[in-house]
Formats: sequence, C-alpha cells, structure tokens
Amino acid sequence: MALSKIHVLRLDPYNMQHAWLIPNLIPRLIDVANAIDMAGAQMVPSLLSRLYAKDPAVIVMVAVTDKGDIKGQGCAVITDGKAFILHPKMDEPSANDAVGEMLHAIETWAVERGAPVATLLTSREDPKWLKKYGYGTTQYVSTKSLLQPLSTQ
Repeated sequence: MALSKIHVLRLDPYNMQHAWLIPNLIPRLIDVANAIDMAGAQMVPSLLSRLYAKDPAVIVMVAVTDKGDIKGQGCAVITDGKAFILHPKMDEPSANDAVGEMLHAIETWAVERGAPVATLLTSREDPKWLKKYGYGTTQYVSTKSLLQPLSTQ
C-alpha cells in the first residue's frame, strides 16, 4: 500500500477550515504533553487560549489527510526568548516527511522571533531521529515529584 501525502498546516483557530480540527486535536496534544510529564490537562488549555488570543509566541501545527483527518501535530512556545518544541508526532509514516515539515515551519517561526536555540521536549531519545532532524542531547533534565513529602536527608 502506497503511503499517502499529508498536508501540514499552521493552525489558525479563526480560519473556519482549521477551526473544526481543534476538538480532535485537544486530546492528541494532552496525550503528548502527558507523555513528557507536562500535565497536559493544564498545559493544553493554556496553549490554546494563547493561540486564540493570537499570541505571537505560540504556534500549533497540524498534519492532515486530504479528507481532513488529523494524522499528526506539533506545537511550540517562546518563553524568555527561547523556543520550546513539544515533540511533533505522526500516527503513521507518510509519503512526505510531515514531521520534518512541521519542525522546519516551527524552527523558521522561532528564528523569525529571535529565538537562538530550540529545545525539543520529548519522552524518549532516539539518536537516529534526533540526528535526522539536526538535534542533539546537550543536557539531561531530571524531574522529581514535589507532591510527596520532602525527604529531610
């Protein structure tokens, strides 16, 4: 079976051809955010409210089929002059490099806003994937839940 071409769009909630995608996009973004311990149920409404407010420091990309089915997504924010990209994800391979197209669009957007570095937030480290898109590991981020009683040691 031949792979289908996927269309990569920058989501504009005020474009009626895009707005109907948002209800199906929300759980997908929550899942990706939860996978990297970002509290998706809190992060995604904040992200979308900034998108609706036309905040220039937010971008959401959607990969769709000719029929308008969402097959992937990616998003980023600029905070303190730095770009943070939530791992772009596709459901399945496509004829075109939809992840590469999303990353390119997000990186171009970030450069246009003066961000000198992009930090990719992901739940896994796949060296081949990172190399393919020009990313490398510069540091490890460790997390600790502060919801448990703190140790006195």
